[in-house]
Amino acid sequence: MADLNERSIQDFLIYANSVIKSRAIPRVEDNLKPIHRKILWTLYEDKVFADKPTKKCATEAGRALAYSPHGDASVYGAMVRLSQWWKLRYPLIEMQGNCGNLLGDTAAASRYTECRLSPLGMLMLEDINKNCVDFRPNYDNTTTEPETLPSKFPFLLCGNNSGIAVGMGSDIVSHNFTEVMGAIQYYMEHKDCSIADLMQFIKGPDFPTGGKIINGEELLKIYTEGTGSVKVCAHYDISKSGANTIITFHDLPYGVEIDEGVKKPLKKLVIEDGNEAFEDINVTKVGPRNFDI
Repeated sequence: MADLNERSIQDFLIYANSVIKSRAIPRVEDNLKPIHRKILWTLYEDKVFADKPTKKCATEAGRALAYSPHGDASVYGAMVRLSQWWKLRYPLIEMQGNCGNLLGDTAAASRYTECRLSPLGMLMLEDINKNCVDFRPNYDNTTTEPETLPSKFPFLLCGNNSGIAVGMGSDIVSHNFTEVMGAIQYYMEHKDCSIADLMQFIKGPDFPTGGKIINGEELLKIYTEGTGSVKVCAHYDISKSGANTIITFHDLPYGVEIDEGVKKPLKKLVIEDGNEAFEDINVTKVGPRNFDI
């Protein structure tokens, strides 16, 4: 029994370590999960650059399977997320065609969409051919892939990412690049500065869908300890247009879809008050930081 217990412990640790490193948790060097890195590297190898024509997503997702043992559906899902402005503050892939929307609609099939690296995606890979990162064999030893990307763009601070592994998880929020750039410059000249000093440049997270942080007084503690919850609500206006009441949301809390996260709860509240007029509400515009309902 002792041998079985010891074997179980060792095998579980091997499994947990594999999930953490090879699938679920982004690396600190580039804030990318392995599948994201494999996709970007595939596009770089195929020279699908920001100044080149786009290529069929089905082709590139299939090509990425040389580095990923998982199916093309999971690869394409990760590819789509890298292109969605409401998921990433700074998308690393540009996509042509239906890549989903904030309403919760999914992207079109990979055979109908095309993709290429965004200018920021190019920065993540710039100089990778100058022996600046380590390479390792892929899963079947037929080629090699980078262990991390050079990441000239500070995606660790500017790009949001989350992951759940075995016994641990990560949830990284995005920040404004202009603020991050100012903080980096200040840190390079003042290596002994405090987190409070850096917060004169980085005021707080900058979510891709906007929103108003309502617990800003806790940010210093969150940044100092590396853990905590950032509470966000939407900016909105209520106005009258004849007999109609119009609610205009100027932004949305990050991760909230319009249908499930806004319309459905509002409809429930209004109907509970006995007002069925809510049935006439619809979304009139969906764009970065501008949502009219």
